[in-house]
Amino acid sequence: MLTDFMVIKTTSGVRSWTLHATRGVRVEDTFKVYGVKLQLYDEDGKFSATMVADSAVFLELDSLLFTYGKIVLEAPAETLRVETHHVKWEIPHNLIVAPGKVKIWKAHRYMEGEGLTTDIRFRDLRLRKVYGRMD
Repeated sequence: MLTDFMVIKTTSGVRSWTLHATRGVRVEDTFKVYGVKLQLYDEDGKFSATMVADSAVFLELDSLLFTYGKIVLEAPAETLRVETHHVKWEIPHNLIVAPGKVKIWKAHRYMEGEGLTTDIRFRDLRLRKVYGRMD
């Protein structure tokens, strides 16, 4: 059992992401972590977003991260906040998928929907189903 730890991932010396967790367990190539705060960086190492979740499962060999529970994603540069309960992050593709219901705040606008897909900068945000309108 690991407690209060951080993992920093770099690619060619450029920060890709950091994960901080209050506790976790590793079994072979799978990590189960709790009290998760993930910080995402773009290809230049510039901070782009934060994801906070109750728990996560990281599949190291598959480069996939699944988060569960109360999840909040924030992208300050886009003045964006997303709340949901399940997220899959496809790390090699920098693709974030929230298959269920989501609540989205952008600046002072609000909408709800289902099936969010976005890049880690939250600039290419798509919803499968929209319940409101964001003008």
